[in-house]
Amino acid sequence: MRVRERSAIVSARWTGTFLAVAILVAVASPAAAAAATTTPAATAGSSSSVAVAQAYAAQAEATDAWIGTPGVLATGVGRTAANRPSVVVFVADSSVSVPAAVEGVPTTKIVSGPVVPLSCTGPPFVSRCDRPVPLGVSAGHYLVTAGTIGALVEDATGQQYALSNNHVFANENTANIGDPILQPGAVDGGNPANPADLLGTLAAFQPVVTCSSSCSSAPGNTIDAALAAVAPGTVSRTTACGWTPSVNTVSAASLAVGTPVKKCGRSSGETTGTVTAINVTAIVSFGSSSNAARFDGQIATTSIAIAGDSGSLVADSSGRPLGMVMAGGSGVTFLNPIDAVLQHFGVTIDDGIPGPPPVPQGASCQSPPNPWGPKAVAGLSTPDGGGFWLAAADGRVSSEGNATFEGDASCLPLNGPILGGASRPSGVGYWLNASDGGVFTYGSARFFGSMGGTRLNQPVFSMASTRTGNGYWLVAYDGGIFSFGDAPFYGSTGSLHLVQPVIAISSSSSGAGYRLVGRDGGIFSFGDAPFFGSLPGAGVHVSDVIGIAPTPSGQGYWIIRAGGQAYAFGDAPYFGNGSASAFDPVVGVIANPAAAGYRLVLASGATAAFGDAPG
Repeated sequence: MRVRERSAIVSARWTGTFLAVAILVAVASPAAAAAATTTPAATAGSSSSVAVAQAYAAQAEATDAWIGTPGVLATGVGRTAANRPSVVVFVADSSVSVPAAVEGVPTTKIVSGPVVPLSCTGPPFVSRCDRPVPLGVSAGHYLVTAGTIGALVEDATGQQYALSNNHVFANENTANIGDPILQPGAVDGGNPANPADLLGTLAAFQPVVTCSSSCSSAPGNTIDAALAAVAPGTVSRTTACGWTPSVNTVSAASLAVGTPVKKCGRSSGETTGTVTAINVTAIVSFGSSSNAARFDGQIATTSIAIAGDSGSLVADSSGRPLGMVMAGGSGVTFLNPIDAVLQHFGVTIDDGIPGPPPVPQGASCQSPPNPWGPKAVAGLSTPDGGGFWLAAADGRVSSEGNATFEGDASCLPLNGPILGGASRPSGVGYWLNASDGGVFTYGSARFFGSMGGTRLNQPVFSMASTRTGNGYWLVAYDGGIFSFGDAPFYGSTGSLHLVQPVIAISSSSSGAGYRLVGRDGGIFSFGDAPFFGSLPGAGVHVSDVIGIAPTPSGQGYWIIRAGGQAYAFGDAPYFGNGSASAFDPVVGVIANPAAAGYRLVLASGATAAFGDAPG
């Protein structure tokens, strides 16, 4: 997360004419997901990671003061000709003055303008294509002129989608799910009345967060993205330029300034360039300064796209996707980091194999991008109780017993720490939830929605799956319930004044209800979830309860405290207390779905078994 220190004031005054960055579609359009920026790992080069960190700090100091200033289009982190980390400043023209250094970090000025909306005309990939349609050709919402099909992606069930920008497929936030997506786009002759021109239907998009005036303190977006559901055989994995994107991506956290890139797009075909800056903050104009959006955490390249190329996939020289074209001008192109796009929708680059994608291997990143550390936060049992997964705050997942590792979030730039998760009641797979309400899917667990990018009253702390595995509930500290998929809403404590925050949710054995537990051991039952007692009702007054574990019958539960103390209610047998310390407290409990028992999870990742414990 970017830290803003406003103690130092940049005194330099900027001159020139303000020109916002234009999106690369014929009609100026917006972009997508609100989220905080992250600081990628140090890029390759001769300078130390300390110098790179100083460059990020200097950029953070300068961005809000500069962005939107006349003539200043964007800021980022890059390198000088001598390979020293620098603050990159994109300007409208060479007359705009840029200080030689910020907080002791040198600056690099790149002239990117004039940056104005461009018309969408010309070859090479504007015609209707035989199916399967290659990537990099004309497509768009039926009310949009045209943009580009960027990639073919798939979810955990094997459902395929065409990927492009919000402003290409969702008409700048105004489209409805199910709207027709055309190939070619309308400006290139696509007709919604002609079934032959129908590529698919709008399946999902991330709304834009807009601002006006300078947008200097506006909420930031990170992606401008949308998905169109397509039938198998409708879209090819190969670009019209002849290369096929790899299923392996390059994360923004590991991307180096100077990386060679290529793209295939509707208007300019195949072009090549290099990465010029990372961690870019830019203002994108949708036709006027009063209708704009701020984007954080973007990637800048040399100019590789023109109008109509919006949505184009950008890859390194090996074909590994790293970004998706969003906006730009004559001297610069801005990209959404591709991993942020894929993770938001819970999809991966299509692997060409029919059916669900294969089980991912363990994530490996040289320097995990998340600052929350490897503290354990939750445990999840396999359906038969023969194994379990442990999740950590930084997104790491480990497995024991017959639990199969399906992937984790350790290499993703999370907007908040992982606080909970849930396993599928049948089959292989699990979900993780972050404090901002983001949901991450692994194995056969499907994505049904999240609260990521939504302003919440309180952080989301826990989640539970429905009995079918086709839905889930999220619960926030105030007991607010968010239902997704086939998860019905049975009630919440969101309107109640709570003595202690809600810290866990447990679904009933039938799936037609759930219980919430507070830090004081208070129990709130909804739907058909029976109430068997609570700590306050038993005369126990505490504020360190960490979770609840139901019995297999659903007719009882254990309430667990941070010190390892266990309290049994209903048909739950008492197995004794665990042992924990203030330096290594109990942070989670894993119930065995198949037999009476549970396992305590300590912050260090150590576990302690009671009864017939999972794994």
